[in-house]
Amino acid sequence: MKSSSTYTLSPIWQKAVVAGTFWGALEIILGSVLHNLMLPLIAGTLLSFAGIMIMTAISIGQPQRGLYWRAALVCAMLKSVSPSAVILTPMIGIMLEGVLMEVGVLLLGRNLWGLMVGGGLAVLSVPFFKIGRLFMMYGSSIYDLYVSVFNFSTGNVAQQSPNYWPIIGVSIAYFLFGFFAVILGYSIGKNFKGNQWTIQIGDTVDGDQSLRQKSFLPLFYSILHLSFLIFFLSITSKIPNYLSLIIATSYIVFTLLFYPRARFPFMKMSLLIPVVLFSFVVPLISVSSITNFDWVFGGSKIMMRAFMVVVSFAAIGTELGKPCIKGYFAGGIFQPAYMATSLAFNALPEYMGRIKRFELRGRNPISQIRNLVSDTLAPSIPNNIEYPFILIVGDRGEGKTTFVQNLIEVLSSKGIKYTGFYALGEGSCDLRTGYSLVLLPEKTLMPLSKRIAQCGTPQKSFEFYADALKAGSALLASSARGDVVIIDEIGKMELAGEAWANAFTNLVRRRSNPIIVTVRDINLESLIQHWNIHNPVVVNIKNCDYETVLCALSLTH
Repeated sequence: MKSSSTYTLSPIWQKAVVAGTFWGALEIILGSVLHNLMLPLIAGTLLSFAGIMIMTAISIGQPQRGLYWRAALVCAMLKSVSPSAVILTPMIGIMLEGVLMEVGVLLLGRNLWGLMVGGGLAVLSVPFFKIGRLFMMYGSSIYDLYVSVFNFSTGNVAQQSPNYWPIIGVSIAYFLFGFFAVILGYSIGKNFKGNQWTIQIGDTVDGDQSLRQKSFLPLFYSILHLSFLIFFLSITSKIPNYLSLIIATSYIVFTLLFYPRARFPFMKMSLLIPVVLFSFVVPLISVSSITNFDWVFGGSKIMMRAFMVVVSFAAIGTELGKPCIKGYFAGGIFQPAYMATSLAFNALPEYMGRIKRFELRGRNPISQIRNLVSDTLAPSIPNNIEYPFILIVGDRGEGKTTFVQNLIEVLSSKGIKYTGFYALGEGSCDLRTGYSLVLLPEKTLMPLSKRIAQCGTPQKSFEFYADALKAGSALLASSARGDVVIIDEIGKMELAGEAWANAFTNLVRRRSNPIIVTVRDINLESLIQHWNIHNPVVVNIKNCDYETVLCALSLTH
């Protein structure tokens, strides 16, 4: 039974939700564009600049200690919806930026100077965090490469210790870049009056089955992966190359077998090729003769070390992302952070929709960005429209997906905006061999699942592809307010907390969209009770009742 109690966030957490959600929306939208341009360091720098600018603009009227790490925590959690295999390292990077903003405020006070120092340190952390990641992946080879490049560029043939003025110069440039981000944020937010928020959160813990299911195993496996990685990195330079290769290869193969998500980086040539090339270029430069095949073994060792770091972080991220972990953070000292994150997930689509519609025009970009901040933060309270919840009901093989496909054509003809997805079965209707996911409205097709066992066996019948689940979940999270969201279908896996369960739960809680869901007859009542759906519109596909759907949607369109 759902409690009627409410949970009120403290003012500083309320402000952190606003700043962190705005920052997270920028990270997801701008980050996708920049990373697709294959500019990793530049992308991280620009994202850090944007985040510092937004946090300054929001907080400049009343800087508060403790605000920035809280906003970074919210942003880092929102980063988990990005369609990437390895999300743990960027989440750590975002948290580091928030902590360094706090350091500046602690050192110089809650004023512009404190924010400037904090912003400089936060942006400066981008290259140093990148260097730290590269050192973890490639070891001391990073230093060897720097020495070789420095000596070559200065004409020094003999190997000698390089000067560090290039590093110092780059560090000063990044620090000043952070200064500029704060100054720009100050000019945007100095006249902004939106510094009062009152946010009420219903008790989102009750009714969520995943919060009542706690398991220590994911935490244990995460610690196990991290401990083994630290152990390997500490001994790899002290053991023969062949032994290091055997250990790394065995771990990578084992992890890829049990963590499908960790396979995603190996499918991206933009990540795979640079790692391979870099791994073999470094020892090729450092050895005295290319006829000596030591560079082959050395390069192989560096490459497997890099891949081991990538897959281990993917495995840790997978374990920490499991629903049963949430139960540990829904109460006690972690409750404010959990509630703030829940609210941020609900507000994220609205923020993303407004940012996506933003275009720079004219000669005064600062004024336009100020208007974006003001317009985005002002209407944070949902309107009073009650959006319909429509259930398309039928038995297996009766044509629910066909009904949805036809309904999409009707919606298009009426000019009604929609998003979501539906699944196309492969093989005979009696025994599907797999499913493909169709993402709307573009109708992008991607593999969703494949059969791994017969029906009725103790194990699951289908294995789902992680990239498809991430893409579908991200689509639900980014749906603009008022757009019709179509989901085909919600079934036993979602009722058990798997597949689309988390994304669907956030969508239901948000209450900002008309929702159309297909469901089997046998799961209808369970779905209504599990997600506490009030007054659903139930449409039986046997009647082909498109008019009922359109009538329900006409109340909001």
